[in-house]
Amino acid sequence: MSRFQVESANGVVTVRFPSLLDKAAATEFQEQFKGWIMRSEDIYILDFAAVLKIDREFYRAMINLKSTLKSGSKYLFSVGMSAEHVNQARSDGMEGVFQPVKSVSEAISRVPRTTASPTTGSVNVDRSSVELLQTFLFATKKAVEVQCKRKTAAQSPYRKKGAIPGVAISGKMQLVSGENVGSFSLCLSKEAFIALYEGMFDERLTEITAESEDAAGEMVNIIYGLAKTELNKKGYKFGLARPEIVRGSVLEPNEKSNSNVSNSVVVPFAGESGQFHIEVEFKKRAS
Repeated sequence: MSRFQVESANGVVTVRFPSLLDKAAATEFQEQFKGWIMRSEDIYILDFAAVLKIDREFYRAMINLKSTLKSGSKYLFSVGMSAEHVNQARSDGMEGVFQPVKSVSEAISRVPRTTASPTTGSVNVDRSSVELLQTFLFATKKAVEVQCKRKTAAQSPYRKKGAIPGVAISGKMQLVSGENVGSFSLCLSKEAFIALYEGMFDERLTEITAESEDAAGEMVNIIYGLAKTELNKKGYKFGLARPEIVRGSVLEPNEKSNSNVSNSVVVPFAGESGQFHIEVEFKKRAS
């Protein structure tokens, strides 16, 4: 008998989880969701009411499901998560993958999700530039080492002055907090993307494909989730946001945007995943 009980009604697929989500449950979950996602419903609800423990080995199965549903323009939410499990997901940068909500009706009301609109905030932009850079640096390192199982280390940051060669794919997230706006980008060479993808999903990959490129967006989601949790504790008001995937280099400053070259900081990383870099930009909104 399956550990996972599935039912569908009114355009919603509900999956009831067992008490223990461990490695064995993750293996069964990944096999079974291949059939679930063929359904016509657009909203998938994971019911955690009976769950007592979530092993981190279960995370990859969740990331796989979220990525697969997203590629089909479908939506994933979790209900019945205890405060302990919500805090665990938030601490591990997985809140954006689990998408915890209080009820099915709340999940339905949040479809489709849109990039968060500006909210009021009280963070000074001068302090912001340093705090954001440090926070996204640490969040990137944690995400790569925990989710992708690849050791990495930040190198010396520098101001972006032009195109950076070797970028095969990027995930970009718009940042909005009060009067301050900007963006965070994770820029990967082909080799770095493949290394991170294989570490995250335990699957061999030789080329970046349309099916695999969503992993860049999921990595940005995880990094943003980690950074947002820490920054909002300090007075920021970052909300929900959705990443944009760009094949090749991220748009240059001042190209199709109001970016300022001097506000874009690049931090290279090097290690077991090969070389990649992040770009962080944050400034006051133009009046």
